[in-house]
Amino acid sequence: MRILIIGKPRSGKSTLARNLAVRLDLVIISVDSWFDSFSAKIKEQPDPSEVEPVFETKKQVNPETGEEEEIQIELPPPEWRTALEVSV
Repeated sequence: MRILIIGKPRSGKSTLARNLAVRLDLVIISVDSWFDSFSAKIKEQPDPSEVEPVFETKKQVNPETGEEEEIQIELPPPEWRTALEVSV
């Protein structure tokens, strides 16, 4: 269930959200605090051009020779965002 509460400043939005969260067992996501937190996480991330790639060695059979050979595969960088942050 998703509920969006909007209104003028100091109209009771946060109070209503807290009461609904308790009564309906929901999680409150405050856009302002979430965005501030997410912005801080972005600033903490290293510059992608300065991150050394990580490789994994895998074995595969060469279809032409039938021999097993090792290949290097570049791994994607680890995900630092939460599922919610990725979906937003």
